[in-house]
Amino acid sequence: MYDVLPSGPGVRPGRSSARQVRSHVLTGDRRTHRRWAAGLAIVSFWTFAALLAVASGKHHFTHLGQALHLFADNYAWAALTPLIFYLGDRFPVDRERTATSLPVHIAAAGLVGITWGIFSDYSHAFLEHPEESNPAFPDVLATRVAFGFGDGFLIYFAILAAGLAISYYRKYQERQAQAARLRSELVQARLQALRMQLQPHFLFNTLNAASGLVERDPDATRQMLTQLSDLLRDTLDGSEELEVTLSRELRYLDNYAGIVTARFRDRLQVSFDIDPDTLDALVPPLIVQPLVENALKHGILAQAGKGRIGVRSARVAETVELVVWDTGPGVGHAERVEEGTGIRNVRARLEHLYGGRASLVLENAPGGGGVARLRLPYHEESALMVSDAGAGSV
Repeated sequence: MYDVLPSGPGVRPGRSSARQVRSHVLTGDRRTHRRWAAGLAIVSFWTFAALLAVASGKHHFTHLGQALHLFADNYAWAALTPLIFYLGDRFPVDRERTATSLPVHIAAAGLVGITWGIFSDYSHAFLEHPEESNPAFPDVLATRVAFGFGDGFLIYFAILAAGLAISYYRKYQERQAQAARLRSELVQARLQALRMQLQPHFLFNTLNAASGLVERDPDATRQMLTQLSDLLRDTLDGSEELEVTLSRELRYLDNYAGIVTARFRDRLQVSFDIDPDTLDALVPPLIVQPLVENALKHGILAQAGKGRIGVRSARVAETVELVVWDTGPGVGHAERVEEGTGIRNVRARLEHLYGGRASLVLENAPGGGGVARLRLPYHEESALMVSDAGAGSV
């Protein structure tokens, strides 16, 4: 819960800052490259569309000015395409926002159609009939408003549809990448838990505690070994689920608590206060155990005498709240000031899974001790999936 950050000659804080600066620079370079690539793709598309129109034979050109007028019209749309894409991102046409976004796009389509029509009329006069005087702007505007922006209106929505399709595809790729990151973090969490469990001192201490109980309490010995077996089996589970039910998470936690309680039977008591209405809530796997482990390590074992650790759950509006409390020295204790790898890992997983909809708060209990308060959006049907092949969607 409150790991201490490493310090000493091997730690170089400056490296992290340097990596962040380099990452920021590389991200900026990638964005610039993507913008140039997108601009080139837009110009190439409209150039190809103009060439295709010329090659189709539908237009009977009698002089060069007519062909140039066609290219001018297409390049005008090339200049307007980024604006239309921006409006599509700013006012997306989806299930929730169609009612508010559609009027904006209808108005924008009319305005863009009129603007393009005026440009087309003037380029027509300049390129195809340079010997004639240019038409008066009020006349052109009145004509376009009254009759002539229908084509531009339709082309606007065609470009908007293409932009929305590109945006949805990009978001789909981002969700795939996010699911891959989540799966990687879940694997890392399992490996981290497995390393904790397979560390020689953990197994040695557990088996040593079991051997000490063989003669005087055979039932407790069998129970400890059974819980150790179940704990290892759950950790080695090959499932790639990003969320599990709270009841399943508590089963794993109960085995862990049984082992550490048996090891520190004279110093530790673990209790659970679980709201039955929360048992079907979906939570990230192995999300509570690091909080209990740190409460033990930096709370109970950091002081002399006996101590207690409690785990409780409650439904709070549209969230499920998981609380791990202990009777240790509290968050302000010198050894608990800095957040270590375990807490940072929990925070990172919450951010990737739920964004700002989840939170982890570390605080002192009113009567003394430390509290880790984890709040997650309540849901019983997961929207986070990873397929067997590794492709994910959120």
